[in-house]
Amino acid sequence: MFVKNTGIIERVIYMFCPKCGKELPNDSAFCPACGNKLSRGADEPEQQYQYDRYDQYEQPEQYEQYGTINGDIYAPPEPPASPKRFRFLIPAVICSVCCVCMAAMVAAIVLTRGSVKTDSADENSAPQTQTAAAAQTEQSTQIDQTEQPQTEQTEEKTTAQTTAPQTKPATTTTQDKYKIPVTPDSTSYVGTMYVATKKDPLTMRIGPGYKYAYKTEIPRRYELAVYAERSGDGETWAYVEYNGVYGWCTEKYLSYSLPIEYDIVEPDNYIEDDYHPHFTVVVNDLTLRKGPDKSYAAMDSIDSGTAMEEYGYNDDDNGKWIYTEYNGQRGWIMAYRGEYDSSDYKAYVQYEGGAAKPVIYLYPQRPTEVSVKLTAKNAEISTTYPAYGNSWNVTAYPDGKLVNKADGGNYHYLFWDSVNDRAHYDMSQGFVVKGEDTEKFLREKLEILGLNEDERNEFIVYWLPRMEHNKYNQIAFQSDIYTDNYELDISPKPDSLLRVFMTYRPLEEKIDIPEQKLSGFERKGFAAVEWGGAELK
Repeated sequence: MFVKNTGIIERVIYMFCPKCGKELPNDSAFCPACGNKLSRGADEPEQQYQYDRYDQYEQPEQYEQYGTINGDIYAPPEPPASPKRFRFLIPAVICSVCCVCMAAMVAAIVLTRGSVKTDSADENSAPQTQTAAAAQTEQSTQIDQTEQPQTEQTEEKTTAQTTAPQTKPATTTTQDKYKIPVTPDSTSYVGTMYVATKKDPLTMRIGPGYKYAYKTEIPRRYELAVYAERSGDGETWAYVEYNGVYGWCTEKYLSYSLPIEYDIVEPDNYIEDDYHPHFTVVVNDLTLRKGPDKSYAAMDSIDSGTAMEEYGYNDDDNGKWIYTEYNGQRGWIMAYRGEYDSSDYKAYVQYEGGAAKPVIYLYPQRPTEVSVKLTAKNAEISTTYPAYGNSWNVTAYPDGKLVNKADGGNYHYLFWDSVNDRAHYDMSQGFVVKGEDTEKFLREKLEILGLNEDERNEFIVYWLPRMEHNKYNQIAFQSDIYTDNYELDISPKPDSLLRVFMTYRPLEEKIDIPEQKLSGFERKGFAAVEWGGAELK
């Protein structure tokens, strides 16, 4: 039997027949097996059993109460287990779930760190991971006990992977930067370009700039596929492929059209006659090139001490490049580098000619402090008297006497000469004079040019011994070529300036040339006069 709950009063309901023991349907009045009447008689008072609520069945003595029905003693049903019996079970379950979650989280973090390379010194990523893990732990403790552990583990793994430390980029020095190959952000076929250098070859580098390391060289006129372009060092650089090698070349030496095949560059001016200026190479391995620039291809190498002749020149390079001949082939060599008055000046060849004994006379109208500066553009000043320094500074008198401030000495003129004169003097017109007639010729022409008697005599005394023993002398008086090559700056500026410079060369046979027209000179005010000459060898 069981006790039907009706609140405080419980009514006994038979589940088994008390006579035969058969199981009875609910609320049966008779036993279906033996017919025993189960309901109470009218004189039989209803038995009531007083039971407390289930939550009061804590003490054992409460279970000793019994009831009697029809003479049979029946104990009241055992009360169901109180919920207080599970008060320790729920925390235990929750604690187990938390432990499982924590273990899953730790495993996920370990696996994540093993798959991602991190910098142990990264101070930013570690706190993020710890914070995320702590937050996840707190969240896990609040999960209802009905949730599945598998779901919790999956979510924990996702969180750990999301918050894992990021890889710290490697740092490089500025010097190392140019040793690391540069790859363009995107590559697409730009077009075809050709190497258009005048020399062979073109340098390929690992990055778009001259500071990047050398990679390989590409021959002239080679066809290149261009895949990207980028600026560097003020130029545009092309990312190209050459024989399976990729790198960067400046577009300065690239062309979309196939460049012509360069031959020997012809000079602006040929020296056509039989006179060719002589010079000697004074450095080892001087390069003979196809053109007047270092970008042109090399043809040969010339040893120091080699005597050579000049066959042509250009108008705009100030004699820096010489068109010559070596081993039967014409080409160009470099005569010098830098400027004469600069620290990086260096001569590669030495001409045999030079300005010989130019002298400067000063004739002011009254004693005057005068400064004289001389600049050689295409030669090297050799000897000066008195010593030049950066200029001559003298007191000049009307009779031509000069008092040098540097040493206090008295002088009649200022003397200088030069070597390695690279100027191309004009000998296309002039005079052809027998050696024995040289004195007469000089007296006549020097007077026309404007030299006074003393100046003429001093000129002839110096030059006549060098000229009168030649069969013939080809003579020309230079103007702009000389004055442009040797600049003279006199302060205060003279009212009149005469500069006479004679060039000549000995001849074995008479030749016909156009006669040179000479003009006179008028002295006025403060006058300055210079004369000199050079034998062309």
